Amino acid sequence: MKNPLRALILGLITLILPAFADNHDTPETVATAWVQEVMGENFDKAFDAVYASPEFLKEVEMSQEALIKALKERIQLSRDSVKKHQGVENITIDKLEYSEDKTQATAYFTIKTKDGENIKNEVPLSQINGQWRIGK
Repeated sequence: MKNPLRALILGLITLILPAFADNHDTPETVATAWVQEVMGENFDKAFDAVYASPEFLKEVEMSQEALIKALKERIQLSRDSVKKHQGVENITIDKLEYSEDKTQATAYFTIKTKDGENIKNEVPLSQINGQWRIGK
C-alpha cells in the first residue's frame, strides 16, 4: 500500500506552522491537532500562519505563497485518498522521538479511516520560543 500522506511530510521538512501552538503545548497535541485540521473541514485554516525560513525559501527558489500553494496541492492529494476510505475515524500518536537537546521531535502517527484502513506517517516538530510547532 502506498503511504498517501508521504507528500505531507516532504513538504513540511523546513516549515514551521504555528497555528496550533497557543492551545497545545506538547508535540503529541500539536501533531494531532494539525493533522485533524488538514484532514478536516478547516483545511485552509491550517495554513493561515505558515512560516518557512528565508533560507529554505532561497534553497527551493520559491516565494512563501508559492510554497504554501504547492504544499496545499500535495496535502489535497492525501485528503482525497483518506476520503476514499470514508474519512478519518481517529488519529493516534504511536511513538515520539526527541532530538538529543529536546528541541526537535518526530511524531509517528496512524490515521484510522472509517472503513478500517490504517495509514501510518510521521510529522517533524520543533520547539520555538518554548512552543511546539510543525516543521523543522
